[in-house]
Amino acid sequence: SVLIVVPTRELATQVETVVKQVGQFTNIRCVSIVGGANFDKQERAIRAGACGAYCTSRLTPLTERTSCPAHHYTVRLSR
Repeated sequence: SVLIVVPTRELATQVETVVKQVGQFTNIRCVSIVGGANFDKQERAIRAGACGAYCTSRLTPLTERTSCPAHHYTVRLSR
């Protein structure tokens, strides 16, 4: 699983769009996790195997749920 943390909803949407374009010929599935959207629907996408989750303010609620614990992710930082 990949977790990309971005500071804004707009950037999360842009990242999701690019990953879907790049992954359209592969088995890569992604979901944008942002505040204001249906959390259960977002969580179902992750449980179904979405490889990318692009989070803004939803990072803490996402990792607190048993389906997406933070220890499942490796942290990589880039500028």
